[in-house]
Amino acid sequence: MTTDNTKFRLRPDVQFSVTSSKRGIQYVAQDGTRDKFWRFGSLEYELCAAFDESRTFSDAFLNAKQHSNRLAAADPEKVRKVLAGLINSGLVEKIADNPIEGFAPVSEEGRPVAPVAPKLFDPSFFRIKLTNGETLDKWVRPLKGLISIPAAVVAIVLWVVAISHAIANASSLTKLSVGLFVPGSQWWLLLAWLLLKCVHELGHAVACARFGAKAESAGLGFMFFTPSPFVNAPSVWQIENRWSRILISASGILFEVTFASLAVVGACWFESAVLRFLCISIVTLGTISTVAFNGNPLMRFDGYYIMTDLIGRPNLWQDAQAAVKKLLFRTFYECPPSHSSALVVLSYGIASWCSRMLMLTTLAWGLWVAWDGIGIVVVLAFAALWFVMPHVLRRMSGTTVGPKPSVAWIVTQLSWRKCLRASLIMIGIGLLGLLPSPFQIYWPGTVDFVEPIELRVESPGLVVEVLRHDGQGVRTGDEILRMKNPDLTFECDNAKLLVESSEEKCHALRAQRKESELQAEEANLASLRFKYESLNAKLATLTVHSPRDGVLMIRSSHNLVGNFLKEGGSIGYVVEPDQLEIHASLPQDKWDVISRSHGTAANVTLSNGEAWLGEVVQVLPRSSDTVEFPSMGGIFGGPLPVVQSKSADGKEEYKTEKPRLHARIALKPHSFQRSLWTREYRPSLPSPGILCSVKLSDHSENIWQTVIRWAYAAIHVQFKAA
Repeated sequence: MTTDNTKFRLRPDVQFSVTSSKRGIQYVAQDGTRDKFWRFGSLEYELCAAFDESRTFSDAFLNAKQHSNRLAAADPEKVRKVLAGLINSGLVEKIADNPIEGFAPVSEEGRPVAPVAPKLFDPSFFRIKLTNGETLDKWVRPLKGLISIPAAVVAIVLWVVAISHAIANASSLTKLSVGLFVPGSQWWLLLAWLLLKCVHELGHAVACARFGAKAESAGLGFMFFTPSPFVNAPSVWQIENRWSRILISASGILFEVTFASLAVVGACWFESAVLRFLCISIVTLGTISTVAFNGNPLMRFDGYYIMTDLIGRPNLWQDAQAAVKKLLFRTFYECPPSHSSALVVLSYGIASWCSRMLMLTTLAWGLWVAWDGIGIVVVLAFAALWFVMPHVLRRMSGTTVGPKPSVAWIVTQLSWRKCLRASLIMIGIGLLGLLPSPFQIYWPGTVDFVEPIELRVESPGLVVEVLRHDGQGVRTGDEILRMKNPDLTFECDNAKLLVESSEEKCHALRAQRKESELQAEEANLASLRFKYESLNAKLATLTVHSPRDGVLMIRSSHNLVGNFLKEGGSIGYVVEPDQLEIHASLPQDKWDVISRSHGTAANVTLSNGEAWLGEVVQVLPRSSDTVEFPSMGGIFGGPLPVVQSKSADGKEEYKTEKPRLHARIALKPHSFQRSLWTREYRPSLPSPGILCSVKLSDHSENIWQTVIRWAYAAIHVQFKAA
């Protein structure tokens, strides 16, 4: 083994504790200054003991072999990798930097090992301590009974009750949850988030008190400026029984699910709209946060620690990340032969890396869109803080071990086999980008009838009888409702008397042969007859008739009797139930594409999961900022953000942020496709008013096109105003 003058030692603030289990003796290393913990076996522990005083890399290796039979019998290559891992993890620190002839400790990939760079303050994630472990233990110790068999039975019963309530009230709960994702509801979501996380951390604190794991502190953390309570309990690693550790890790999720179950029952039973909205916020966030974060084993939250204890591999995250780095390094450089990482560990590392990148990309996109131009600065600042500054600080502080990689060194490490392999990988990634994108362009729409005829009241009146109700079929001329208007009836009767009086006067003047007076009276009679006929015609319109064959759509038709209807007021529609179409709202800047789409096939996906085929029949060239169908507005849970306002005549209107185009898409008859949820063919027509999404069949995007579209849209949104 090559020698050097660089000396290392075990960090003085690292403490070790011993735990025993059926799997043997394990050691826990605790770095109190950075709140980090490692669990490993006897080989790593004896190597750490070799650095109890400052030694060079080679001296520590030789000394460890002399004092340990285990190390003497171990594979030297394995010992070298374990030593490099201890240095790279930061358990062993460098105290002198006098390398000779370019020697440096190397990792298992053959690269220089660099100690951990100084840690910067990260504004995206920081914690504020509010209480110490002793105070927290006094608060939660009386609650230890919540972690017991009787409490578990009660929780299971509550889960069953909540599930039964959710199934029985699925439609109303869904309608409530849709209302969460509209402008103005963020404060409800924030309140629900804080309540959930308080209950979650309470579960961890109670479980720690129940199994004797002392919590060190508790407080409030901020993850991307979102407040979230925390409980710091590092002594959990020292508990010998792994099932106790698993229960401590799972207690937060269990408490959160139980609290969400109570919220389900509350959302079904409370009469107060405020309490119901708060309960459904807790239910929705509890479900999303548990699945996406706490229970996700690909992120270092509760699900990860539960999984590692179940499989008995506490350092899975570090091993998986090292395996991914080794795979990437070997793709480009020649490496000394070493044992390959297990396929499962490598697969986990790739999956966790993809999950982490997806989360970071989503958060960056959200910051970019939500904060406009400031979002660009924030995203670039976080990117520099996470990926650039650690390397810069490592260089500036002199903590880099060994020679600095130069362009010449990188070139000498390359090989044609590695370059060919890397080229094939890049070509494969490029070809994958040509596959259809899962994020195609979809436009919101709603189902409506083809050319429905609106029923309007031509004369004001009081409804006295409703002859046809909502959903009933009618034929042309059928009476729908009857009204009365005493003032109009009196005026009509009075006009009739005036006509009769004028006719009698005309007869008398004709008998007296007074021609001049007769002509004047006949003119007056004609005027009176016209007025009478007009009033009589208006009186006849107090009975509303069907203008065509079809089906009535009159909301609250059974409650119309006794209501006074104004002239011109709408009471409903007469529709043909077998003729439906889609009314879609399209972006105004897509006119160049949409204008050539007449007759183009379209894929329609309803909100209930059904898929239909359609055809574009009309696109209105003039855009409008008024939403014709209120159900599409965000105030009612629709996809379009709208602002409520009033028109010139005092009617309520819902306006979009930007004008949008309107398109009509006819549903093709007998072109029924199977439901996405039931996977059964459903020939029944969709319900009018149901929301949907529309995609033009001849405008399919591949993955690269979607990425370019997103990038262009982001830049366009951020700099258009400027």
